Amino acid sequence: MNEWANIYLQNGLSDMALKIYAAILDLDPRYFPARLGMAETLSILYFNSCAIEIYQELLQNFPQNAKLMLA
Repeated sequence: MNEWANIYLQNGLSDMALKIYAAILDLDPRYFPARLGMAETLSILYFNSCAIEIYQELLQNFPQNAKLMLA
């Protein structure tokens, strides 16, 4: 499912990607790729405070993750 969300996001269908990421996180709230995708999608949709909150949580849990350090 995460790959489908990524494909939707890459094709400019941010709303659909967000719904898929949310469905994934309903099943497993700690799934890193979906949490990261959710944060990226929220920032694209200008929900910056929500995106920053997710990024901060991820950075606390994965402080050595290079992608998070660049986000």
